Amino acid sequence: MTEVFGEYHAGLIVLSYITAVLAAYTALDLSERVVHTKGWKNKGWLLAGSLTMGLGIWSMHFIGMMSFQTEADMTYDPRLVILSIFVAFIGSLLSFYVANGKNLPKLRLWAASFAMGSAIASMHFIGMESMDHIKIVYNPTLYAASFAIAITASFAALKLSFVFAKKTGSFRMLFIKIGSALFMGGAISGMHYTGMAAASLHMTEGHRTDYTGIDAVQLGIGVVMITLFLQALLIFGAITDKRLLFQAEKVKDNEERFQSLINHNIDPIYVFSLEGRMLSANSAGYMFLKMMGVEYGLFSGLFRREDHEKLLGWFHQVKHELQALNRDTQITLFDNRFDLNLTMIPVCVKGRLDSIYVICKDMTKQREAERKIHRMAHYDALTDLPNRRYAVSHLKHVLHQQQKATAVLFLDLNRFKAFNDDLGHNIGDLLLIEAAKRLAECVPEQGFIARLGGDEFIIIIPADPDRQNIDRLSERLIQQFESAFYIKKHRLNTSVSIGIAISPTDGTDGEELIKKADIAMYAAKKQNQSKYQYFSPSIGMQYDPS
Repeated sequence: MTEVFGEYHAGLIVLSYITAVLAAYTALDLSERVVHTKGWKNKGWLLAGSLTMGLGIWSMHFIGMMSFQTEADMTYDPRLVILSIFVAFIGSLLSFYVANGKNLPKLRLWAASFAMGSAIASMHFIGMESMDHIKIVYNPTLYAASFAIAITASFAALKLSFVFAKKTGSFRMLFIKIGSALFMGGAISGMHYTGMAAASLHMTEGHRTDYTGIDAVQLGIGVVMITLFLQALLIFGAITDKRLLFQAEKVKDNEERFQSLINHNIDPIYVFSLEGRMLSANSAGYMFLKMMGVEYGLFSGLFRREDHEKLLGWFHQVKHELQALNRDTQITLFDNRFDLNLTMIPVCVKGRLDSIYVICKDMTKQREAERKIHRMAHYDALTDLPNRRYAVSHLKHVLHQQQKATAVLFLDLNRFKAFNDDLGHNIGDLLLIEAAKRLAECVPEQGFIARLGGDEFIIIIPADPDRQNIDRLSERLIQQFESAFYIKKHRLNTSVSIGIAISPTDGTDGEELIKKADIAMYAAKKQNQSKYQYFSPSIGMQYDPS
């Protein structure tokens, strides 16, 4: 046997290192796809990644072998070449399988590193054994060192693959991944060239005749082209899959945010089909139905006819106009009145109306509080009649809208101050309550009555051209006080003086009319305490205090 000597080709050494780096980067990148996919896609990425990584490591090995150039032409045994590829595939499959796990305990990591490193080193030495008519003698120390380097590199590869598989893409992670690939490429190359250094090649005499060997140049070109094509294809596929996964996750996140917005909303939200059937509701919606005493699925049949027609009209308006609608309304269920603020929103999917969402704000307590505040601000607490503020506002509105004359009657109870001072405020208050009831009984349907304060009242009515309705009302009001009041065993006789001002004859401003009616009432009181008096310029000149 003749020992074979040769020299390393620097360009091929660099190419083998680049191939190892690409294989390492592909492995780190595809490990992420293996972890973040499920089902058949997971198995597909597992097999494709294992094949590509195995071919990458195997390609680096054979390019490295070709970099050792000898005078004799080298050919290779195809059976051992295929076996070495299979061993590289098994080692890569093992690495992806470990990276695909939910956790990576130390014992499992070291066991997998030993198996994977042994597979890669075995691939290397099987590949070397595939050289035709070459007998190889190994240096035991360097031989063992190559296995140690392969196991150490496998440990680093498995650890990095497991870490990167759990991370999502970013520029920082990309730089770290590239740096890790450079390190792993160096470790794989180091294992290969250590193994090459451990080998002494000896040419055997004779030639094999039972099979044809593979030419080294043809093998190198084929290996590089196939490996680069597969790596580029899988990296492109991984990038595309990442993008699709990112979009899918974004859609899923948006859907979860939307569902969370619906489910955790404090306002009741209901989803209706286009036929008006309730499909679902959030927790606040179910609680509101329960509070109203309504069972799910029996919603619409419990409304009064007018409420149902009103809600159905709004529903169809939203359905046909595809515009959101907001309305305040009252509905009555089981003799209970609910004040609601409804927002109906059309929801379209792929450009077509899919359903209608109804956001229902329960405004019952707020509206009740508002009505109480309004009543406190606009009604007299003693007589429960509108107060002066409400009267002035109402008169201003009437005058603004008036299409005919408006009469303002200013009323004052006679002898009230004497009763209030002699018998006490309690008796005086009870007298005012009873007097207000008698006055309110006389007010016509289109009329308005209010207590201005003390023993003064005001009545606002439309005025006929001949004033006959005013005269009849005034005479009836006076008659109401011809009978005595009985307040806590006290018999009280009082009467009422009435002053009248008419718009637009006596003015068009509310405060002005009230003032002139007051002056006319003062004139009536002076002339006869149980009388009514129309305002006139002469009365104004005679009795106006100003």
